[in-house]
Formats: sequence, structure tokens, C-alpha cells
Amino acid sequence: MLSLVKTHPEIAVIERVRAELAGWPGVVLEAGLMPGGTEFHYKGRVLGSVYPVPGGAPAADLILPAALGDALIVQRRAQRHAMVPSPGWVTVTLDTDAAVDNAIALFRDSYERPARSLRLV
Repeated sequence: MLSLVKTHPEIAVIERVRAELAGWPGVVLEAGLMPGGTEFHYKGRVLGSVYPVPGGAPAADLILPAALGDALIVQRRAQRHAMVPSPGWVTVTLDTDAAVDNAIALFRDSYERPARSLRLV
């Protein structure tokens, strides 16, 4: 597989994440706070965003349950969000194909979490 990260990181990586999440039923894409960024919404919740980083690799920010965010930081699958250091806010630097896959998996987990938490009594 051709490495998207090596060809056009700001465009190809962000487009890969956008295309993946846009294909999930109910996900709404909106302009992000960062120039060139995209924010992802599902059922009234913000899943997170993806955006270019001037002079660096693109990044994805996610809002997760605090314990999950902390565990991902310990596992080095994410970093604490630099601007919002609240528990659960994490950033994934999209500098390799594996990092992009990781971010998409985390977005997917966040997307599916409400369905898993439903309990039928």
C-alpha cells in the first residue's frame, strides 16, 4: 500500500480520515476551529476533529471518557491535548499510517460507544 503520509500529509491523511468517518451513518462533518480542519459530530455529540499542523504532521483530537484517555496516553497511543488538558481530551499525531489507523479506530470506538452502553431491562 502506498503510504499516504509520505505523499501529501496535510491533504491525503486528512482526506483519508474525513472519507472514513463520512461513510459512517449519521456522522456530520463541519468546518473545524483550526484552518483546514474538520469536526465530526454524531447524534449531537462531538467525536473530535482532524486538522493540519503547520510545519508538522496532521493531528486528530478526540474527546473520550477520562479513564480511556488516560489509558491511551499510558499506552502511547495518544498524547494529552495541549490546549485542553482535561481528562479524556487527547491528541493523536498522524505521522504514520499506523497512527492514522489508530485514530480511525478511536473515532470508531467513540462512534459506537452509545450503542454499547444501552441496556434493555
